[in-house]
Amino acid sequence: MKNKVSLRPFAPLEDLEAALQLYQQAFPIEERRPAEQWVTTLTSGQTLPWTILYNNNFAGFIILWRMEDFIYGEHFAINPSLRGQGIGSEALSLILKRIKEPLIIEVEPPESDTIAQRRIAFYQRHGLHFCPKAYLQPPYRDTDKPFPLCLMSSDEKFINEQFNNISKQIHRVVYGKTNTAY
Repeated sequence: MKNKVSLRPFAPLEDLEAALQLYQQAFPIEERRPAEQWVTTLTSGQTLPWTILYNNNFAGFIILWRMEDFIYGEHFAINPSLRGQGIGSEALSLILKRIKEPLIIEVEPPESDTIAQRRIAFYQRHGLHFCPKAYLQPPYRDTDKPFPLCLMSSDEKFINEQFNNISKQIHRVVYGKTNTAY
């Protein structure tokens, strides 16, 4: 019998402990919210969090935000012990089938390292387009500085035509920043 990847809406009572542990492992501190803030964001109704299941067991998560005319993917992670088995690919395919709006994500610039290059290639294999325009991720903490990332989209024309609007929406809604310096 083939192993099965599925999605279900995030269930805090069932998923929170494993998701928080994975969140803290998978993302460097500057790319994640403080733990308490992340938990609040997941359960606030602002986000569309999904649990990724593999054979009905927790395998990872993807956190989406519904924007005015697109979906923003803030965090996507697969348990390290399950990586390389196609689970992330299948989960991303399932998400892309569920949403009607363009998906926008942030990635590290390709010149960062080979991991960033592999991550970009992964998303490109799933139909996302790399946008070379300069983008800064606002900091999650007031003591941190913004840092350069890049955007990718499932709709190349949309991101190229709406880049400034997309950036402003992400900064305002996700990061709570209205400063146009980002």
